[in-house]
Amino acid sequence: AFRYEHDLITAEETEAFLANRGLTLDDFTDYFTRHYCAVAITEKVPSEDIDYISASSELRQVFMAEAILSGELDRMTTELMWRLAVRCAEKEVDSEALAAEERSFLDRNKIASAQLPNWLERLGRDLEWFNEMVAMEAVYRRRCETVLVPQARQRELVMLRLPLTRFETEMIELESHDAAQEALFCVREDGMSMEEVAIEGRYPYRRVDFLFEDIPSDAQQRFLSVSAGDVLEPLARGDGFELCRIIKKIEPQADDSMVGLRIEQRLLDRHFSELASKYTQRRLGA
Repeated sequence: AFRYEHDLITAEETEAFLANRGLTLDDFTDYFTRHYCAVAITEKVPSEDIDYISASSELRQVFMAEAILSGELDRMTTELMWRLAVRCAEKEVDSEALAAEERSFLDRNKIASAQLPNWLERLGRDLEWFNEMVAMEAVYRRRCETVLVPQARQRELVMLRLPLTRFETEMIELESHDAAQEALFCVREDGMSMEEVAIEGRYPYRRVDFLFEDIPSDAQQRFLSVSAGDVLEPLARGDGFELCRIIKKIEPQADDSMVGLRIEQRLLDRHFSELASKYTQRRLGA
């Protein structure tokens, strides 16, 4: 799935992808092994809280591989590009905003002002670099406040009524189409609940909430006209089938935290993507 997501069809393309990012095939294999173990091992494994500066070189390499292969580095790169772009666009920074941003950073990292020079030295950075980072964050935060105004949020909410419609559902995973059809008959005709069918057949059962825009495009049509209580026809999923019942269909509301986050992200993506295109260029991972 990872290779198809990144359009890596051949082994040679995968090796080139890794080499361009300073990774090896061992890093690639170890990444998936870690994620498999995290799911397969149910007992709690004690972990040690180690900051980046104190970590060994081996642990830093694992961290780097995890950040790259999980896509987290791409996300952080995008956010850095946004900050660089707004810093290029806005040269003046309010002194109070700078002071507030510095206090926030020190509090968040539990660093006293007197400790800052030594902390930066361990990172290979100095106060000049730190002051520029603080200024960049301050102008970015100020620009976000101008983008995320109530009027813009409301306009976006109206435009995204369908994509941000939320579905509360219950699902059963079944091994075959015949089993899924039998479960569907039990729910529709015999009046059994989804959970009862799952227990009787020993099938995995779960409750799932999602937004319309998160549904795969080839399955969205099925959800356009559903109502609460509807049980959808079985849907192929991996090696088996999935039976879905709609518990609730909820139109987006301004006070819904999930909806609010999506609206904020869309507004910020649109604004800063345009700004970043004027001042920055992504060299890797575009």
